[in-house]
Amino acid sequence: MYHVNKEPLSDTFHDCNLGLIRLGGILASEGLGHGDLRYLCGLTKIEFDVVYKLCIFNQTDWPSQCIPLKEQLLLTLLKYRHNWEYRMLSIIFKIRTCTAKTIFIFWTRLLYNRLESIDFWKLRSKNDGEYVAILDCTEIPTEKPSAPDIQQATFSKYKNTNTFKTLVAIDEQGVVIFVSDAYGGCVSDNRIVELSGIVDLLSEGDYILADKGFEQTDVLSAKGVVLNRPPTKKGPQLTETDVAKTRAIATRRIEVERVIGYAKTYKILSQKIKHSLFPYMNMIIKILFKLTNIRPPICKVSNDRA
Repeated sequence: MYHVNKEPLSDTFHDCNLGLIRLGGILASEGLGHGDLRYLCGLTKIEFDVVYKLCIFNQTDWPSQCIPLKEQLLLTLLKYRHNWEYRMLSIIFKIRTCTAKTIFIFWTRLLYNRLESIDFWKLRSKNDGEYVAILDCTEIPTEKPSAPDIQQATFSKYKNTNTFKTLVAIDEQGVVIFVSDAYGGCVSDNRIVELSGIVDLLSEGDYILADKGFEQTDVLSAKGVVLNRPPTKKGPQLTETDVAKTRAIATRRIEVERVIGYAKTYKILSQKIKHSLFPYMNMIIKILFKLTNIRPPICKVSNDRA
């Protein structure tokens, strides 16, 4: 049976934006303001509670009883948001370093399983004239792997460093409807489309939108899926028609870039991934992109395809 510690945490830590705060009792008593909590973990109090309730529903086994469940979720989100070391988290929450790591891994798996159980693809916007999906690939820097073959597989010529690359698809409301597994930075955008499984979700006659890094592949053509992308310049400059089409596509593609930028406000996706986190990055990437779906829509919908 889970129990809450009777004695509140008394340690404090300093942050240049928040000043001195006591994380232990303050979160339990709902003492953190919306802005403070959002700074700490990227979620407002309402959003935090939605995620918390999703996680604890029908969940009976927990990794630790040394801190309350809400603080265990906060610890996990703090790791995502600020990419602090387990030692730092152990100091904040007055627990052992190994316990902080155990809690983080447990809640990462729990968050992944709960968010994966939601079929965002079926919940996507289906208004007439909208693209079924807007695609983009994003790269996440990693520490240089020790194994030469993994070094080669993760090296991105575009970024000139080792990266993981993942495919993200949103609908025209800005909802993340698909996130692929992480691939090595050397894998092309087209190849990720083929490997990721997104083609299996598409149907004949579907229109999708992407940038110049993608091309109409055999697997898309065989499925009858139409890929729209900015026109390629033929000659010294684009025609007026192509310029207008490029602008229209860019206006709609910017939304997927905004969603990716929002997910990367979690520093665990913007700073170099440590070797110790490699086994969990598929889960973490999918968690953080799908967590963007609990905030209000960011896109203005246009019902005419570019």
